[in-house]
Parts: sequence; structure tokens; C-alpha cells
Amino acid sequence: MARVVSHAYRPQGDAESRRRETKVLRRGFPLILRNLDRILRTPRFFFCQLQSAYSWTFWFGPSGPIPLGVLDLLWENGEMIYDCAECGGRLHAVGVGGSFSGGSVWGLCADCSYSGKFGCSPGWHEGFLAAARLLPLYKNESIIEYGKRPRFDWKYGLVGETTQDKILVPAVEPVDLPALLAELEAVEAGAVIPDEGAEPVAPRNPAAQPVLTIQKGQGTLSMPLTVNSADESETPADEEGS
Repeated sequence: MARVVSHAYRPQGDAESRRRETKVLRRGFPLILRNLDRILRTPRFFFCQLQSAYSWTFWFGPSGPIPLGVLDLLWENGEMIYDCAECGGRLHAVGVGGSFSGGSVWGLCADCSYSGKFGCSPGWHEGFLAAARLLPLYKNESIIEYGKRPRFDWKYGLVGETTQDKILVPAVEPVDLPALLAELEAVEAGAVIPDEGAEPVAPRNPAAQPVLTIQKGQGTLSMPLTVNSADESETPADEEGS
């Protein structure tokens, strides 16, 4: 029997809350674009999560919510930027999704303030893969040093001691969109952000190997994703149960 795996992600909140957020984002988007460097240097800003910022697909992954700082990194690298359907200007995508037959992107135009979703085949997958390379590196999760666990011995059963896990780096408590815009407005008026760093936020899991997983029959095809360049080739690494 064929195994069906879905990597589809759906955002939190209802349609009305997403519409309200989009209105706030549209008004504050120029402010965000003026402060991209500051967002990269402040962890609370970096991990700000928009309801509309996510990637999804039914057949391959990784996908899921995209933090604002990851969008920032993509935009600065010329990725997740498309031609605006209204004016032909620069549409900064905040989300992307689709399947093998086609897909869509959605975001805001920096030139005409258009916000919306439009079909983008076949170009949508470029943005999806760009986001997929970074998502495993910037998961906002606690970094934990796991303690010892008992092991099973056929003669004595469970043997060995148990020690507590240690949280080395706690997860970041991010700001929401209204708080982000309020702080950015304050800093442009002369306020200081006390936790702004000198360098961009570092990957929380630098050892993670971004891997694209594709359902193939009853098995899974894994393909490494290059982190530094969208132009480098991707070669299948392993295949299970093909």
C-alpha cells in the first residue's frame, strides 16, 4: 500500500485575524524595510512571526512558519522577491506554497503597497527552496544538553543513572507585529534598543543539514539543500524504500 505524507502547513488564527494583521503590516511595511539590519541584530525582532509568513506543500518539505528575520535574510539575498502583479515593482513575498503542478506566492509590494496572492508557476518553487534551506537553521527552540538516561540490559533490565537535562540557550520570546512596529518607530525617534546586537542573529542550530524530503512511492527521497547559494546544484543523497 502506498504511503501518503503531507508536509502542508496552515497558519494559526482565523481569516479575520489574518486580514487585520495584513492591514497593520501594509501600513508598517516601509518602516520594516528601513530597519532590516536592526531586525537581523535583535533576536526578539528576528523571530517575530507573521500569521501570513509560512511555506507549505503537500509532497515535500521542510515547510512551516517563516520568522521575519529569515524573510529578511532571503530578501537581502534577492530571494522571495517577485514582480508585483499590479505595478511590476518589487513584491516582497512573505509566503509561498504549491505542488508539482503549480504554486503561489503572497506578500507586499515595496513600490505600490499592493498586498495579495498570485499564481507563480514555475517560479514559486525557487522561493520555497530558498526558505527551506534556512528554516532548519533558525528554529526558535531551546538548545538543550540532554542528561543521562538508563539503558536496557537483558540480564539486569534498566541500568544506569538518570540526570536532568540542561537548557543551554532558552528559546527567544519574540515580539508581535504591533510591538515590533512601535519599537521601530521609537528607535527612529531616537530611542535605543537595549538588546540589539552588533552582529546578525546567528543560526540556533548551525550543524543542521537542510534536507529536502520528497515522497516517492513507499519510500522517501532525500536531497541536501545548499545554504549559501541558490544556484548550486542539488544532488540526491540517499533513497529509502524506492
